Amino acid sequence: MRVLLVANFSTPRCGFQNYATQMTTALQRAGVDVTTFDGTYPQVYARIQEGLGDAAYFPPDVASYDVVHLVWHPATMNHYGGARYPSGPLYSFWNGQPVGASCPFQDKFHLSWSPIPTPGHEDHFYPIVDWIDDLPAPDPPFTVGVTGVRQEGFEQVAAVCEKHGWVLNAPTAGVWLSIEDEIKRLARSTINVCWYSDKHPDRSGGVMTALAAKRPVGLSKVQMFDHLREEDGSLMPDLFWAQYHESSLERMLLDVRRRWDRGEIRLGHYGNYRQPSAETWDRFRWTRAVERFLQVWSVAR
Repeated sequence: MRVLLVANFSTPRCGFQNYATQMTTALQRAGVDVTTFDGTYPQVYARIQEGLGDAAYFPPDVASYDVVHLVWHPATMNHYGGARYPSGPLYSFWNGQPVGASCPFQDKFHLSWSPIPTPGHEDHFYPIVDWIDDLPAPDPPFTVGVTGVRQEGFEQVAAVCEKHGWVLNAPTAGVWLSIEDEIKRLARSTINVCWYSDKHPDRSGGVMTALAAKRPVGLSKVQMFDHLREEDGSLMPDLFWAQYHESSLERMLLDVRRRWDRGEIRLGHYGNYRQPSAETWDRFRWTRAVERFLQVWSVAR
């Protein structure tokens, strides 16, 4: 299967660019013949100025691909409403919607995918990067990591760490790491925390980055993490959960610290107290996500 993946590949510090880059690697690892095409608006506009016409939006041989998959968000790829979609390929798009937004040219696509359960869309949660086999060992002192494009909750976590003298493993200001290096940074933590408020109705990709580091993960009980549930709707028991309140965050981390002191948490060992399980890893890994993409694309073609 030949796949053309179109996204805002040259946008710096962007979660959707990060997602598309991950998808490229995952497809390549599965043996898919994948070609990437930078649909970032300045690149498209530059090609229009060069007089490339339809080739400003897609490569000239677009009709020869089996699947054209576009990573859409209204803030990054809405200009693709001006593209021409020649017959031949199966057109598929990932809807990185803020809730309530819809793609104004959705009728151009045969298939749509969404990280939020949405009528008419295939469910597709943010996957876990599963190709890093050289994670560093955790740092010796009790260390709390944070991650996420929004950087939400960083200040609250930092305040708890400062109060108790714990090490904070936070991104370096102004530095954007590759997804592989970000995961390796998080692997140095005793626990990684994603602490969001309930004002966001979408789903978190940052938590999947934390899960990829194979360390305990602490989360606020908010809608951003609703995909991390068992089939019966209960919260996944291999993660640490707390109500969204600063005192709850502190109690959760104190509990982790006590268990770490007692040796109940041995990092990197599946099956120990509330560490991401092999089942969680397998359920959300990119390998599984690619298998589903290929299956659905094949049937739809």
